[in-house]
Amino acid sequence: MHDPKFRMPVILDKQEESLWLSRDIGVSDLLGLCDSYPDEKIKAFRVSTAVNSTVVNKKVNNVPELMSPLNSL
Repeated sequence: MHDPKFRMPVILDKQEESLWLSRDIGVSDLLGLCDSYPDEKIKAFRVSTAVNSTVVNKKVNNVPELMSPLNSL
């Protein structure tokens, strides 16, 4: 989770994805896509610490279960 005062990932709606990936878009248009994502669309939950593992192991940190909530925040 990022502190929005310092940094925050860009979260795009489906209709914004193709614009973001376009080679013909200008910087000012890209910056226009960097607005705040609505709080009501974001869900936060704890996940396994294996998410942060730097060891590549298909049985440990490359499995769909890493996206499963451990418990709510």
